[in-house]
Amino acid sequence: MKKFFCPLFLVLFYLSQTAHALSSTGAALPFKENKNQWDKRVLFATELQNGAVFLSGDNFTFLMADTNDLNRIRQAHHRVADKAGLDLGVHLHVFRQVFEGANANCEVSGSQKLNEYYNYYIGKDPAKWAAHVNGFYDVTYQNLYNHIDLQVTSQGVNMKYSFVVKPGADAANIEMAYVGTQGIELSNGNLVLKTSVGDILDTRPYAYQLINGKEQVVNCTYQLKDNRVQFILPDGYNKNADLVIDPTLVFSTF
Repeated sequence: MKKFFCPLFLVLFYLSQTAHALSSTGAALPFKENKNQWDKRVLFATELQNGAVFLSGDNFTFLMADTNDLNRIRQAHHRVADKAGLDLGVHLHVFRQVFEGANANCEVSGSQKLNEYYNYYIGKDPAKWAAHVNGFYDVTYQNLYNHIDLQVTSQGVNMKYSFVVKPGADAANIEMAYVGTQGIELSNGNLVLKTSVGDILDTRPYAYQLINGKEQVVNCTYQLKDNRVQFILPDGYNKNADLVIDPTLVFSTF
């Protein structure tokens, strides 16, 4: 995916949207509902320290910014009295994580609603404004695949997602295609997503089951073929209990 040059209005919009995440390092990320402030395909979105993630019915879209560009703008904004001559160019990279073969009628909902709400009055078209937008700490894709749920949350500043494979389901049905990266590779069991503004680490999946109230770890690894990723469970697992497959996206490699 090519780099993009971001004009003034988009830079200011981006910086305003990420201010909360930047000022609350370590806090959980809020996933905000779409009330027509974004493209209609977007259901929820959250801001990262250097980007944003848009959650749609069968995919995540990642908008990542060059950290050096953002730091240059923030530092210059506070240091330079005359803002007219500031270089507000930001290089961006967009890629998508697509859940191949996902159910089209999957129900997506938020839970753990925040007490505060958000307002979006951006641009001159009131039809694109949104007020009292709710935020949630968790988003669930119920039955993304047959008898498999996808849960989205965060761990500090990093977004997390996990699959809950229920009895009767086949974990082999989970397949993720990455569209728009500059390459994908496996390193020490981790999935490395390469972009023009830095690498993203999808950590080695931690899989487990609760059997008689006790957590039992299940051996789980990635299988990478071209741009497609699946989970491999070489030692099998108890098909009569829920299986949780739990990677973590780490953006600190930027």
